[in-house]
Formats: sequence, structure tokens, C-alpha cells
Amino acid sequence: MNVPPPPPAGQCKPGTNQSLNYCFPDSSLWIKLTTSDIIYGVYAFKLASISQYFNDLLELGTQTSKSEPAKAEALGSGTQGEGNGQALDSPLILQGTEAAFEAFLECVFGKFANLYRKPALFWLHAIEMADFLGSTSVMSTATHHLSLAKDLDPADRLQLAIHYHLDEWLPTAFRELLKIPLALLTQDQIHKIGFSAYITLAETHTKIAEHRAISALVAPPVVHDVDCKRPEMCKKAWAHAWWGEANKTGVAIALIHPHHMPAHRILNALPDISVSWQMPGTCRKLTVKALENNPNVLLREDFIIAGAVKVLKGL
Repeated sequence: MNVPPPPPAGQCKPGTNQSLNYCFPDSSLWIKLTTSDIIYGVYAFKLASISQYFNDLLELGTQTSKSEPAKAEALGSGTQGEGNGQALDSPLILQGTEAAFEAFLECVFGKFANLYRKPALFWLHAIEMADFLGSTSVMSTATHHLSLAKDLDPADRLQLAIHYHLDEWLPTAFRELLKIPLALLTQDQIHKIGFSAYITLAETHTKIAEHRAISALVAPPVVHDVDCKRPEMCKKAWAHAWWGEANKTGVAIALIHPHHMPAHRILNALPDISVSWQMPGTCRKLTVKALENNPNVLLREDFIIAGAVKVLKGL
């Protein structure tokens, strides 16, 4: 079943500047954004229960009165702007975009519930506004959905991980970006991750490329079985198989191919490497086993990436 995306932000009721989707009956708080002429009519107490920003406004305005009508009336009275939000013609002025604020309101009021598919961009808007308004519940909801989003740009994922200290996101986000050649990163992606993260990414690309080139050029040493009769022939056969000579697909090409095959996949395929008869099966098994037990040969890039992730955690 195809679920449509949510309606676009910024729609008004016909003939008015009131929000089509977020102007509720008996609204107790009227809000206008600095970037828009649309007026939003919402329930003050619902926002105050979700947002620290609105809760603080309410508390500041009701230090001497605890009655609910007084609280609702006071919400917004301590802010700077054209009005205090108590009436349609004196809305509370709030920073933000229509898309971000309406995504936040949808998370709070759930007008459309599950009627629409919410893309990653919706949750990016929601988390931006939730951060500004101090809403931990909306932040948590948006973070959860973004962690599962298939349409989230790797640069956005890394930027979110760094900005909101989502350390569990960093390894996946960083590996996703590593799959993209530096030359193919857009200016927008570079801007999103920031200069320091970009430098770390570029350095990691260089270190991995250097390690793979050396690993491709120099075949790992052979571990000979005690019964190996021709060690030199065995060694040459292994080197030829590693480099992919005699029409054989070797490891070297996989290491230096532009579309980097993950090192784990290369290692897992080694038991099936095509080797000529000059290398006994026992020598091949011992050699492959030695590679599996020595991560510095093929899996060093995992340590390189782990070091980069550690740097990113400190940003």
C-alpha cells in the first residue's frame, strides 16, 4: 500500500491567513513566525506540556496565580514581539520556518497521525524545531524515526550524530560517507558535516587508500605446511593468485577497485581463492587462517575508521 506524503506546509484557510491544518477551535494561543504571514491557533497547555520553551513562558507569566485560565492567558506574555499570543490580532512571534514549525505541531497534535508517510526531511524539520523549543519528547521521536530512515542523506546523519552527540550513529554514518568518493561530495554535503569532520573524512580516505594499495602490491607471506615440498613454487603460486595473474580474479583488484569491496567480504572469500596446483591445499588453509588471525593485514581499515570515529566524538 502506497502511503502519500504529508500535505505541504504553509497552506491557509480560504480567504484568510490562518493555517489550514493547525488553527484549532477554541485556540488559546496564536503564533506567527518571523518568516511567514500565517497565523497558527493552538492549545497553550498542550504545547507547555511538551516544550520547555512554552512551559517557561507559562511559568514566568503565572508566578502569582495558579488558576488554569490565568496560566493560559499568560502564556506568551513574557516574550518579545508584536503580541502576547492571546488573540488572533496579537500573535506571539516565533522564529522558524513553516516546514519546521508545522512538523513540530504535527508531532505534538498528531492531526494526520499515520495517514501520511513522513519522509526523513519531515523529521529533520521536527528535530530542528524541537531543539529550538526544548522538547525532549519530540526530539526522541524524531531521532528514532531518523535512525530508521532509508532516505536520510549520509551527510545529514553524520551532522545529526555530531550535533546531538548521538555516538551510536557515528560509525554507520561515517562508513556511509566513506563509500562516496570525496570528489563526488556536494558542497551542500560538505557544508552539513562541517570543516573538521570533512578533514577527518579526507584523512581517512587517504589512509585507507594507502593501506589497500600496499596490501594489493605486496602479497601476505605464505604459511607453509611442514610437508610442503616446494616452498618457492608454493610462494609464487600464492603471489600469482593474490595478484590475479593467469586470468584469475585476485585479491589485489578487489583492494584497489574504485568501488571498495569491504575488507570483511574479501577476507571471507579468501578460502575460495583460485590457486594453482603448485600450492598445496594445506598451505593455502594455513595462510588464510593466518590472515584471519592478523587483522592488521586486511582489516586495518577497521582500526583506521575506529580512530576517525573517536576523533568525531570529540567534536
